[in-house]
Amino acid sequence: MRNAITDTFIIKQIEELLAILRNQIKTLEDEMITFIDQNQELKRKYISITI
Repeated sequence: MRNAITDTFIIKQIEELLAILRNQIKTLEDEMITFIDQNQELKRKYISITI
């Protein structure tokens, strides 16, 4: 019985950690998209200045 309780607790902790990791990955993806957008805007501005 004790092992089943321990296993359930461990599984719950792993699920919580996975949820945190998913949120962090989503945040990183959003930041990457923002960075890429800003980079493209800077390229456009640079090109318009140098032409």
